[in-house]
Amino acid sequence: MKYSIRKNWLATYELITKSRYVLMPFIMIAFFEALALELIYFASRPPLIYAFGPIVRKFFGEPYLHYPGNLAILPKLFYGAQTIIYVFFGILLTAIAVNIVKNVRAGLPVKFKALINNGMRRYASFFSYALAVTLIMVLLGKLDHFVVTKVYRFMVKATPGFPPEILAIISILFRFMSNIILQAFIILAVPIMVIDNLSFVKSIGRSFVMALKNFFTILRIILLPFLLYLPVLFLKGFAAEIAVKTFPEAEAIITLAGIIAALFLDCFVMVSVTNFMLDKKE
Repeated sequence: MKYSIRKNWLATYELITKSRYVLMPFIMIAFFEALALELIYFASRPPLIYAFGPIVRKFFGEPYLHYPGNLAILPKLFYGAQTIIYVFFGILLTAIAVNIVKNVRAGLPVKFKALINNGMRRYASFFSYALAVTLIMVLLGKLDHFVVTKVYRFMVKATPGFPPEILAIISILFRFMSNIILQAFIILAVPIMVIDNLSFVKSIGRSFVMALKNFFTILRIILLPFLLYLPVLFLKGFAAEIAVKTFPEAEAIITLAGIIAALFLDCFVMVSVTNFMLDKKE
């Protein structure tokens, strides 16, 4: 029997809107990220400059400690902070969210203390998975850059006057599609770790196998939510140009908008794939 994507999305929407617990872990992740953004934004001012000033001065230079240079490096610093938050806290909160979905669907009570304790007992596996995924994403980013650069050089040779702005658009779209395909293969790993109580290595392996068997179904489940996020990716990709043509603070505003949009995207996608896995087990 063909799996119904529509029923999955409706069940996901109903679960998120009717349960006051499901969105909470993702709100906490967004809170940590917004706090990191605020610290980075004010890092060039006392008293934060005494802690962050030497670091920025060493890796970026003195101009980036002053307005508007401090805002020019904000997205890069935030990306680093976001990665740290994901590895140390985000992955644990995501696992807790999966556990909440499992309990709600089973009609079991949602007790945050028990969920946190359960998550902490498996923290080493979640942490290892987050590190592995971060490494994969870094390598994928380098591969994307290599491929896009090669394509752009070919287009410049074949079509003199090829606008350089097209490179940014090609890069965003290529990275978007490569990320979607990668997610289709690994996104079930966290639900598998939580629900089947497997190690992160076995969970990634089983996620890969399930993706091979249900590739287009999983791809369709996650594709539309990610497509809705695509305009935010374009805004982030052209944030520097937008800031130059408008005002320097535009980079911070776009980054904050990305945090808010990602909150709902990550929640919907993770609940959707958890529902898919639970449906398959029934």
